[in-house]
Amino acid sequence: MTISETKQQLEELLQQSTSKRESKVYHRFLKVLSALEGRDFTKEELTMIQSELTRLDIKPIKTRRKTYFRKKLRLFLGFLNKNFSLVIHNHYQEYSMSLGIVFGVVLGTSILQDPNGSSIGICVGLFIGYFIGKYLDKTALEENRVLNIA
Repeated sequence: MTISETKQQLEELLQQSTSKRESKVYHRFLKVLSALEGRDFTKEELTMIQSELTRLDIKPIKTRRKTYFRKKLRLFLGFLNKNFSLVIHNHYQEYSMSLGIVFGVVLGTSILQDPNGSSIGICVGLFIGYFIGKYLDKTALEENRVLNIA
């Protein structure tokens, strides 16, 4: 399935959608596909993307469409990240902040051994994770690995 065929199918589903949350998932998927169309890929890379879209088997279903398409989008973004190192805007920032919170709780509780240690650890971990993520996002932007879906 080509990128344009997938976009056409998603646009049809978007027109049929009655739920605002479901429409947001379709819009996000369409933005990712549009960002891919604007990039220069080799024939082999395009074949890989098309085979992945075929493997994802994006088809209209009757129930739980939002969950179904959100899962398909997550799988497709994982494929793009794994094979082409492409990420969406603020990907590393979101990822690093969540890791910072987890490690902040662990380190804050174990090092400070104080009832407020976990909250201090969360703040410090969030702060450090934010800056690490911003740095990684900036690096990805300089290397032209960011899909602009804004």
